Amino acid sequence: LPAGSPEERERWMAQALETAGGRDAYGRWVHLPWRRMMVHLLAPEDYFDVVTDRNRDKINREEQRLLRSRRVGVAGLSVGGEAAFTLAQEHLCGTLVLADFDALDLSNLNRLGTGVHALGQNKAVLLARRIAEVDPWLEVVLHPEGVTGESLDAFMDGLDLLVEECDGLAMKWTMREEARRRGIDIVFAGDERGFLSLEPYGAHPDLLPFHGLLDGPQPPRSSFDSPLAFMKELTVWLGGWDAISDRSQNSLAQLGTELG
Repeated sequence: LPAGSPEERERWMAQALETAGGRDAYGRWVHLPWRRMMVHLLAPEDYFDVVTDRNRDKINREEQRLLRSRRVGVAGLSVGGEAAFTLAQEHLCGTLVLADFDALDLSNLNRLGTGVHALGQNKAVLLARRIAEVDPWLEVVLHPEGVTGESLDAFMDGLDLLVEECDGLAMKWTMREEARRRGIDIVFAGDERGFLSLEPYGAHPDLLPFHGLLDGPQPPRSSFDSPLAFMKELTVWLGGWDAISDRSQNSLAQLGTELG
């Protein structure tokens, strides 16, 4: 759409529609099979210009198109799902790579933007559908098997940023080693006192995984004799068990007994 007043832009659109043969002939039709619905939308370039127009003076067109060239991976969608959706909704990348092997459980509904109708469905698939409903032109690559030794290379390939929120302790370390080798920056957020970790391997290739708070990869979750033992190990890069709040300690101590 051209720059100018709202009236000028409206006149331009009306003329474009007339030239194209009317409103029904302009743009594209998008099929959303999970909703059994067809939606008539602007073509990709016009759609992008309209949905990013409100912040055009804060993020200029050149910057918006630069963001559109970026590829972001999100591993672990119970927590990372909302981060991925925000990236899509605010059009901060052009490709999202989503990985999670898990199916939606009732206890996930306190942090995932979906409903009871989706219980039992793969989280990556659910998120991809939700993203398609706000931007069907955004490229979304799915890894519904999660990030594994076999899929790691394909998942990390070409990433500019990794949002890491997976539960696998060994894979957390492996992804950081791979990100360090490839110069990919990592963002990790923990639900404890607003904890946020930035690991900028692009600018600091000598940075140690978890900022050096761990000496090496941790054992798999299955090797721990209780949920509490696993959670204590998970807090190491948050500063250790004694660094987290009393309420968190009390809550985590009840996992697997009083808490599901």
